[in-house]
Amino acid sequence: MTDRPDFMQRHPPLPKLLERAFEEFDFLFERLRDRPYDDDRTRDDLAETEVRMQAALNALRVAGEFVRPILEEALGSQDVSTATAAVYAAHELDPEWFADEILGELLADEVGLDAIRVGLRFFSIDDLAERLEQTAAASDPFGRACIGELLAHHGRRPSDEFETLLDSEDLEVRQRALRAVGRNGDVDWIVRRLERDLVLEDDGVADALIAVAARADEPELRRICRKLAGDPSRTSPTSVRLLGVVGEEADVAALGAVLTRSRGADALDVAEATLDGLGALGYPAAIPSILDAMQDPLLARVAGRAFVRLTGADDLAGDDPLAMPDGLEGEPAEAWDDSPLDVDPERASLWWRSNRDDPRFDSRVQHGSPSPRGGAGDDRALRSGA
Repeated sequence: MTDRPDFMQRHPPLPKLLERAFEEFDFLFERLRDRPYDDDRTRDDLAETEVRMQAALNALRVAGEFVRPILEEALGSQDVSTATAAVYAAHELDPEWFADEILGELLADEVGLDAIRVGLRFFSIDDLAERLEQTAAASDPFGRACIGELLAHHGRRPSDEFETLLDSEDLEVRQRALRAVGRNGDVDWIVRRLERDLVLEDDGVADALIAVAARADEPELRRICRKLAGDPSRTSPTSVRLLGVVGEEADVAALGAVLTRSRGADALDVAEATLDGLGALGYPAAIPSILDAMQDPLLARVAGRAFVRLTGADDLAGDDPLAMPDGLEGEPAEAWDDSPLDVDPERASLWWRSNRDDPRFDSRVQHGSPSPRGGAGDDRALRSGA
């Protein structure tokens, strides 16, 4: 039987092959980490991605120490996604090398801190916890927030002074601190921050606050979202998306009113978020508003997505290119997609007229099937941001 280490010394793998294997792993790791809740992903898709990712990782594994230069280069990348994949691979393939030679450099670098925040979630950190806690105590706010979120993910409570980071002017710090403190159930502070942070333009902070509030089943969350939806000067994309997740059938009218007043390129982000909210809310009473929005070229694609999310009718694609409305300019015009719609407005209207009396549309639905509140669908909606 061939002695593998000696064989590898005499026949080292080509660096290009290892680079390609890591590139494949990096791509698949990002897909599996960031997009498991996408509406167009199936269980089979996720399984196939997992198998391919493990195959790429095994290709790196058989190379032994020859893969280290590839991983070291990736660990030093300024791309957080690539560095995160490299953290996972390095720890998985050689945890002692990672702890002894790699971790210290990562802890001294802002991108490295962000990379270990995510990359080490998938492993036990018992052997590293004390070192991480000591580093956090001596770090700047960003470092403390990143390490604190990682420690919280593994069930370790941040220090008492960590809560001061929740009011940091640095929104990256605030986002990570929210996730860390909220994961441990320390949520007495939620209500006084909800109204402040749900109107921020920073999606990361708002999404972190949503996740914490939803995990805590905070009863004030629905009331505050309704309040923000009813105030045109304070309505934010995040607050209307969230109202779609935590709201009730009566909130169809509130979101419909937001949609009516948010037409036009200037309020496109709010209108799109409102349609996402109506789709997540799941009540067929929203369909007339969604069908109306499908007549607006600026909203037709998002409205079509909401229609499919409610009805499950995903075979109504259009045939003709989507014409750009007259007078559109700036970024919306530059990003215009003229490909045919996934859901043609006329076909959708005909479909609804033929199916609206179906008993399944007598109550809340998702993708055409009954969907009671409080199930896995709501959790998925929260994580996917809709």
